[in-house]
Amino acid sequence: MHILIFLDQHMDTLGGVQSSVSLQKKYLEQLGHTVSVCSPSSINKLEDKGYIVTPSFPITYDKEYHVTLPSKKIEQLIDKKVARLAPVDVVHVQADY
Repeated sequence: MHILIFLDQHMDTLGGVQSSVSLQKKYLEQLGHTVSVCSPSSINKLEDKGYIVTPSFPITYDKEYHVTLPSKKIEQLIDKKVARLAPVDVVHVQADY
C-alpha cells in the first residue's frame, strides 16, 4: 500500500507532529508499505525520494519553520511529483494548523 502524508511542518524540524509522522513512516515501511510525505521546505534538507518538499518561506527568526501558501502553482507541483510515484492508496493529513 502507498500512503501519502501531508504535513504543515517539515519532517526534519522539532515538534510532536513531526515525531509522530516520522515514527508512522518508519513502522509502516517496516511492514512493507510505501510512505511519501509532502511538506514545506526547511533549512534542513532531506535527501529521500519519498519526500515532496513544496516551495515556502520562513516564519520564524531561526528559519527552521516554513509555510507554503496554497496556490494553483503549488497544486500543480504536487500533482507532478505525485505522478512520478507509485499510485497512492491512502492520503493522510496530520498537521498542527
